[in-house]
Amino acid sequence: MEFRVRRELKQRGEILLLPGKKKTQVPSITTILEYLNMITVISINGHRLLPDNIVKEVLKTIR
Repeated sequence: MEFRVRRELKQRGEILLLPGKKKTQVPSITTILEYLNMITVISINGHRLLPDNIVKEVLKTIR
């Protein structure tokens, strides 16, 4: 998972903003899991949805 996130960030030319406003293209697995822990998935009639108020950095991680 760590490799995939890092590879995608590099290919897209994106960075993640970590706490303390530090920027990285190589987040640790701990950081990735912390972001994933912040996600709430809603299931309605078998369709999975993300809430509108999800943090932008978390969306980058799951993309």
